[in-house]
Amino acid sequence: MTRVVLLQFDTDPGCAEHRALVAGVYPEFAEAEPRWPLFFEALALHRPDIVVISCAKLPSHGREAARYINEGFNTRNMDVLLVGVAPNERARTHAAAPESEIIEEDGLADELRTLLADPRSTTARG
Repeated sequence: MTRVVLLQFDTDPGCAEHRALVAGVYPEFAEAEPRWPLFFEALALHRPDIVVISCAKLPSHGREAARYINEGFNTRNMDVLLVGVAPNERARTHAAAPESEIIEEDGLADELRTLLADPRSTTARG
């Protein structure tokens, strides 16, 4: 089972940085675009504990993917981290996916480590 899935577009400005940050913490991660049905298929295939979604390239796609994951019967227990959320998009993103955590990109690695190590996290129940 892959515990981390990264959802981002290859044309995302922070694509390589996100990939490197996630790989530095959890090298066996999977990646897909936050576009329906690609992200749904990746989640069904990998059944991750943590989903990292970049909202930098197309914020609406990131918000919708997070909303779907938060509300889905089979996905609602997954930890969802949103990175690359512009300051003027924070309120809209939080309203669309209130169960997701909006984090700064420089805090992504630390948050992944915390979730992977926390015994109360859905991730640690593995």
